[in-house]
Amino acid sequence: MWLEVCALSYQGKYREKNEDNLYFCKKYMSEKQNDFFEYKKLSVRRKNIAFAVFDGMGGYQFGERASFLAVQNFKYFYGKYNNDFLEEFIEDTNKMICHENKKRNCNMGTTTAILLIYQNKIIVCNVGDSKIYRVNKSSIQKLTQDHTMVEIMLRSKLIEKPLAENHPHKNVLTQYLGMEETILQPFICEYEKMQYGDIFLLCSDGLTEKNSEQQLFDMINQKHSAKQIAKNLIIASIDKKTKDNITLIVLKVGKGIF
Repeated sequence: MWLEVCALSYQGKYREKNEDNLYFCKKYMSEKQNDFFEYKKLSVRRKNIAFAVFDGMGGYQFGERASFLAVQNFKYFYGKYNNDFLEEFIEDTNKMICHENKKRNCNMGTTTAILLIYQNKIIVCNVGDSKIYRVNKSSIQKLTQDHTMVEIMLRSKLIEKPLAENHPHKNVLTQYLGMEETILQPFICEYEKMQYGDIFLLCSDGLTEKNSEQQLFDMINQKHSAKQIAKNLIIASIDKKTKDNITLIVLKVGKGIF
């Protein structure tokens, strides 16, 4: 079994900077880099493979700083992989960004969504509202759990899902990396093994700002390469005049060897 993987980050037409970042095959963006594109085919026989997206916040120069610190730290913790590295990474990165906030007298932070493939198992971790989806021929499943006020309302059955997707406060976060004096509770979950034909999508909320889950499913569930799917998702968001930066990683599971 193998993976066809494409990673894209796009500044967009409305932001002066790209505050997103991503981890893709040991690569990530510099603080001054505004766009990113990489495409690879990978064997899943490797011991473990990780991908991640980060969505920084905090205003001019600080959002990209927060996401950059986080992705650098992720590379470090992933490099010394152990069973608790996700929890250790979250705790250490939160402290690091909080320290940076005190030093710079600012209020920056970042979300993260991490996909780990370990012995064909799927493990996801997220803090904030960056998302991971799993798509097959018949369905789209969100694997992450948003840390937002709207998600709390949704799980409390105070609102229905169609209203949640367009709620004016859907981006109000209850957790993110950089929250002072807070013990973060990252969402970490293991899912069933990936199957041939599965497609995974990691994305910042720039992609979901104007695209519903059904619209994502319709665009992903086509007989296109991972590269073409990624490009189609970006183009659709641009056409809908998405205001935010857009970062995504598409993984398509193939069988046999390449």
